[in-house]
Amino acid sequence: MNAYNSRFPDISSIHLKMPNIHFLPVNLSSKVNPVIVKFEDDVYLPTDEPHGSIEASLSRPLSKM
Repeated sequence: MNAYNSRFPDISSIHLKMPNIHFLPVNLSSKVNPVIVKFEDDVYLPTDEPHGSIEASLSRPLSKM
């Protein structure tokens, strides 16, 4: 039995459901300055569409000992 199995014997699986939120780059250009402004720390805007979720499961076999 490895160290994690002996420290957390009651945990046999984990299931995660995480939001998949999109962040779109903000175009800081204007009529006065039509060039898209690029800089090292771009600004991103969270959007509600498209959206969804990402799911992941992790399990380990029970010890036969």
